[in-house]
Amino acid sequence: MRVRGQAAELRSREWADRVVHAVEEQVRATAAAFESYDQPAPPVAETVDLVLAVLPKAHPNPLDAEIGPFYDTASVMTLLGGVSRQAVDSRRRKHTILALKTADDRWVYPVFQFSGRDVNPALVPAIRAFADSPAWSAALWFVTPNPDLDDMSPLDWVRKQQPVQVLEQSAKQTAREWR
Repeated sequence: MRVRGQAAELRSREWADRVVHAVEEQVRATAAAFESYDQPAPPVAETVDLVLAVLPKAHPNPLDAEIGPFYDTASVMTLLGGVSRQAVDSRRRKHTILALKTADDRWVYPVFQFSGRDVNPALVPAIRAFADSPAWSAALWFVTPNPDLDDMSPLDWVRKQQPVQVLEQSAKQTAREWR
């Protein structure tokens, strides 16, 4: 387990370094553009808030280590292109996004379900299959090795571009067993 933790830490550091570098390059290019147009740049605090809005938030929950990280609703609104809170709630009610309710009554959204600026379409049938199941249990299902999927987790199954129909069948079967 310790080796896994060290590898994850190195990946986390590398990820952070790459993100910081990419953001810095873009900020410098944007600042140069404002200067060339002789226009004032937006306020720093506003810019930082917008940049940070799409970063996953840490939530104190014992399942974070298994499922996390998570986006909060405001981050998902930004990630999905500036949609309204109602649009995110609608997707939650239609089960086209996996939303988990925290003990303090807030909605969080596992980062693993997103690909680019939307929910990975290959995951949506499985998310829908768990419509009547406990959401936290469904989230754990996505990250747990599954014998129906050649002992891969559902997320690994999708990442390796395996048949979505097999994933959906496994999700439906699991949801039936949980009832």
